[in-house]
Amino acid sequence: MRNCKINGIVYGVLFVLGLVLLAAALRFNLDSIYSGMGGALIGVSAVRIAMCVYAAKNPDYMKRQQIENTDERNIYLAHRARSIAYSFGILICSAACIAALVLNMRAYGILLGYVVCLFLLLYMVTYFVLKRKN
Repeated sequence: MRNCKINGIVYGVLFVLGLVLLAAALRFNLDSIYSGMGGALIGVSAVRIAMCVYAAKNPDYMKRQQIENTDERNIYLAHRARSIAYSFGILICSAACIAALVLNMRAYGILLGYVVCLFLLLYMVTYFVLKRKN
């Protein structure tokens, strides 16, 4: 219950931030990305606030969600999905790096190459830290 109250406050602040961003984009004729971000913040925050209100009114639903979030099998599946997404992300980013270099977009290719290196460095550091703990 406490977690839902804290999340409600956070999403309330994000909702207001989205309103301010959308209003500023419309009022001052800013780039469309700002109005899009504001609208997205409003939409996501409204849905998350509605979910918190529903969970607060339904103790059975909250208990089911808590069990599902702490179930070892679901946690394993979430970690496995993240691992697969990370692997494909590295491959796609590497392919995009090569494509950008072939198409003479040197700056984008170098940037994507640095991103791949950063991901691999982060993987290596976290791997050694986790291996040392176990």
